Amino acid sequence: MLGLLGLSSLAALLSLSSGAYATTWGQALAYLLHDDGSHSAFAVVALRLPRLLCAFGVGIALSLSGALIQVIVRNPLGDPGLTGVTSGAAFGVALSLTLISASPIGLLTTGVLGGSFAAFLTLTIAGGPRAAQPVHIILAGIAVSVFFLAATSGVLVMSRSSMQTLYIWLVGGFINRSWTEFTLLWPVLFVGVSAALLLSPVLRLLRFDDDTATALGLRPALWRAVAGAVSVLLAAVSVAVAGPLGFVGFVAPHLARILISRRLAHEHMALWLGVSGLLGGTLVIWADTASRLILAGRAPAGVLIAMIGGLAFLVLARKELSLGK
Repeated sequence: MLGLLGLSSLAALLSLSSGAYATTWGQALAYLLHDDGSHSAFAVVALRLPRLLCAFGVGIALSLSGALIQVIVRNPLGDPGLTGVTSGAAFGVALSLTLISASPIGLLTTGVLGGSFAAFLTLTIAGGPRAAQPVHIILAGIAVSVFFLAATSGVLVMSRSSMQTLYIWLVGGFINRSWTEFTLLWPVLFVGVSAALLLSPVLRLLRFDDDTATALGLRPALWRAVAGAVSVLLAAVSVAVAGPLGFVGFVAPHLARILISRRLAHEHMALWLGVSGLLGGTLVIWADTASRLILAGRAPAGVLIAMIGGLAFLVLARKELSLGK
């Protein structure tokens, strides 16, 4: 945990001190305590800090959303994209950008509505909240994801005036994120994180098959729906703020299991969720910082996350398959 905090702190310092108005780490921290009105202070406080906090918050939200999905579907390869939430939220935001409003509150609202509708479709196709089984949820989620991805592509093609804005947003990243996005993201994030941690005793039982969970006094269908609603909220808000960032919800929970061991992850769900969130936030901060420093801002963080996350997915998926054998 201390190592993770150190890595995230290092990335935060690099992010705050680097840019057109370069500052030392000490100066950047001083500007956080006292804004002297200079251009450097403005860059740190008004531009870099909200971008940093949005990146960290989105990483936490996506990793917790992925962790919840992995428990719900009882599949370590689970990801928010499996439920159709990511593609549904992307479609909602695409519609908002082209037809309704490009304001942050408009994007957040349509993102949450789109993600929620996609999750509802997935659950309905899978047989409803009472009858839906994990494997049915996965198959239905894949079908819903393909549908909404096609619909988003249609919006992109037909909306020529907003094509560049839509394209940049669909890649994913934190360019031009401000305190407005922060104030909309973090209250929802606080509610979602609190709910996920409160659900940790239930999640421990949801790992078992439905018959075993029922014998232990749990109503699996009901609690699966509750956990799914929290996952939808976290994923949809993340997509609305940063675009559809892939693989964070898959990679962070996996790395958390490796870091604290599978036994501890299964026995202490709250610890696993906490480590997953911190890992997800750290990963996204580093990706955003690297996109600014190494690629000079020419590629959004979503590009780096997709490249690194894709490789990590292949490695970890192969490992899971070998363990399954």
